[in-house]
Amino acid sequence: MFFENFVCLPQQDHYIVNRQNNLENRQREYNFTVNNTVFGYPEVIPGLPPSFKLMAPTYMLPKEEQLTQTSMAPHGIALLSTNFQSIINKFVSMKNKISLHSVEQYLKLIVLPNYPQIIQNQTQDQLNTFNWLSDEEFGRQRIQGINSGKLELLNSLTMANRNIPEKLNFTVNKTILNQVLSEAIDTNFDDALQRQLLYVIDYEIFEDQEYIDAALSFDRYVSSPLALFYVNPETGKLYPLCIKILQNDAESPVFSPKSTYYEWVFAKLWFQSADGQYMEFITHLFECHLLGEVFAIATHRQLSESHPIFQLLHPHFNLLLDINWRARGDLLGKNGPIDTLLGPGSVGALKFIAKFNKTYKWSENTFVERMKRNNIPSDLKESTTVKNYFFREDGLTVYNQVHQFVSNVLNVFYKHPEDIERDFELQAWFNELHSSWGGQMQSLTQSGKLETLEEVIQLITDIIFRVSVEHSIGNHGQWDMYGFTPNVPGALYLDPRKVKSGIVISQETVIDALPPKHETVSQISITHLLSNTDTGLPTLIATPYKFEKDPQLSKYVYKLRSSLEDISDKIQLRNQFVKIPYSYIDPSKVCSSIFI
Repeated sequence: MFFENFVCLPQQDHYIVNRQNNLENRQREYNFTVNNTVFGYPEVIPGLPPSFKLMAPTYMLPKEEQLTQTSMAPHGIALLSTNFQSIINKFVSMKNKISLHSVEQYLKLIVLPNYPQIIQNQTQDQLNTFNWLSDEEFGRQRIQGINSGKLELLNSLTMANRNIPEKLNFTVNKTILNQVLSEAIDTNFDDALQRQLLYVIDYEIFEDQEYIDAALSFDRYVSSPLALFYVNPETGKLYPLCIKILQNDAESPVFSPKSTYYEWVFAKLWFQSADGQYMEFITHLFECHLLGEVFAIATHRQLSESHPIFQLLHPHFNLLLDINWRARGDLLGKNGPIDTLLGPGSVGALKFIAKFNKTYKWSENTFVERMKRNNIPSDLKESTTVKNYFFREDGLTVYNQVHQFVSNVLNVFYKHPEDIERDFELQAWFNELHSSWGGQMQSLTQSGKLETLEEVIQLITDIIFRVSVEHSIGNHGQWDMYGFTPNVPGALYLDPRKVKSGIVISQETVIDALPPKHETVSQISITHLLSNTDTGLPTLIATPYKFEKDPQLSKYVYKLRSSLEDISDKIQLRNQFVKIPYSYIDPSKVCSSIFI
């Protein structure tokens, strides 16, 4: 029967010898290496997630993983040689730092007909006075942006754990925060805290001297902001309450809407820059690309192509190894976009990621578990004080459908608890992901074991969601958020330690701190390239599963696609009635794998 021979657990396979031979052949092709380097830099960077090992005699990826060996004609290579790229390339060769003197000049460097959404319909005067980065828009980007998983509901425990009263010098500044809240929503800080109207985003992680020094080597500066936000209970909109640029520096001021106009603009830009670096290095590169590669290698090494979990995961790893291989040379290489644009450059960024990886636990950082940790309800039946939190609402809606699909499929194969224990391929896969000679990952499940069907379902769901939906959120929104450099500068060019109380911050101060011309055109180029959604490759709705021809499983594939199409229709309908559409989790736009 088709079902028995095409997809089954190893302990039930009548052709187990052939199955194991095929698996052994792939184990010779797919291997891990920890010797991670950056093109153009000689040093090995220890502590990063293992990557694919290129081996003699070809030192190439397997043919099935290569971008040029797939149906990539509508995408990939073509993107790298578009007219847009050729226009931008004439700027990239510039060596001297050419400063820009108005926000309008940044806009003129965008040679494409479609401006990022956030600045569409802005006048010259509005641009030059940073009108687009209003408090309302700044708050919206926290819940409808591309790094919206960082928002955390503030409570008394979080206040104590993060030492917020001391860092923000409440002895002096709480009165100011009370004034802001009184004028905005007729309450005070303590009452707003009790009513769950306050939120926090904390970037203390950037209090890393090696990271700071790496940025300084490029004449760039980074910060470690701490920001509080409040919700207007009548509208549900989120607004910034205060920002401290260097949260552990006693001399670093606490800025708020009560600060001067350009002090407040400047504080928001420092936050935006840190938020952008975290998104690029941790949320995007580390959590999606690098960890996705670990899962892809282990899946090829330990799960037969006949295994149902291989067939669930494999289409979501399509081209991932090739994209990562190219990224190590083109994006991360010496003088590439990461080196040119972002804070500490490529080597500094990867060393930062390696430190982060030491204590990273997968089971605590999945889409749902991160929400729970941040005190954000992960059940759509529960409401939040902030409204139109599309990142949460769209994300959980799609997540629940993927979870149900994975559950439906795996329940066909795992009929009894012992089926999981006896599945030696699954256990070998799980063990290799944890092992020191394999994936070196920590805490893939909360128990540290893979014993129950729910643990298997949860893990597979989270992997699929990470390399499809979560990657698309971070990737496809880059043009909207980062394409206009003054909205999210890759770095700033003024020492934040010089920003102290009593120092006058003017419009000129702010603009002079923004990236120069060369860095700006590079940021325009790379964000437009990465945000491309017209890949010609499968979307999440159209993910091609080999087992979908099986009569026992086809109904579940159909049900998933039907549900995702319905979600897509609802998102598109909603977007007709909002100021700035949010489509990053629309299943008709989400890539089924990391295609770029």
